[in-house]
Amino acid sequence: KDEEKEEHFRVVVPRATRLAGYFSYLPEASKLDPWQAEPDVLHLCVPGIYSDFTCPLLDLTMEFIEYHLQQGVGHIHLGFGYLVGSKSWEAALRVLRPYIDEKKVSVMSTQSLQGPGWVGNDQYKLYFFNECLAYTKGLATWVGVWDVDEFLVPREKKEKKTILQALEGVLAKEGKKAEDLCYLRMTSFSHIHPGHGEGHQVGNKTWTGQMYMNWREAANDDTWQKCLLSNR
Repeated sequence: KDEEKEEHFRVVVPRATRLAGYFSYLPEASKLDPWQAEPDVLHLCVPGIYSDFTCPLLDLTMEFIEYHLQQGVGHIHLGFGYLVGSKSWEAALRVLRPYIDEKKVSVMSTQSLQGPGWVGNDQYKLYFFNECLAYTKGLATWVGVWDVDEFLVPREKKEKKTILQALEGVLAKEGKKAEDLCYLRMTSFSHIHPGHGEGHQVGNKTWTGQMYMNWREAANDDTWQKCLLSNR
């Protein structure tokens, strides 16, 4: 393009054969400005959503989004294993439209990612992870990578804090800035599996907070880890 912004040529790479530089949101699936002047504090990259976008997955996804946005997350990148134009793809866009239009949520189809020797859904998740991390380099100072059924809950003893407030407190306590670190590692907990143990029947309960009855405190807790990655 010259000074008059006239386009002189364009290079087109067929979507079906493109395995590098894939991360490009469809216009109807994201309103996020990739050239925004200042980075947000925290983005989430959430892949691996495969089942049909109906209840209970729809309920869980909406709760996940609303909870983390209220906690201060700037943007959530969702990777759905749906073909563009499929029934579940259209349902996800329809339900998430308010969040997309408010530039709070972007939706990506991971269904068309294919290559030689790739087996299983985890390959698509790993590809989405790496593309999302690269895409958010200039968009967020911190990036969290976890699944839609995993919630980051600050466990402050003296006062209630949001995720961003807790993160700021941890950095201040250690005298560190984001550019001083590669990541912050956290312990992950889980509830007793539904149907195992008295008092832990899920039944028709809708919200995650109703299902997580207690923490799993055990000697091997440190084997379950999640990270906030520093983009600086």
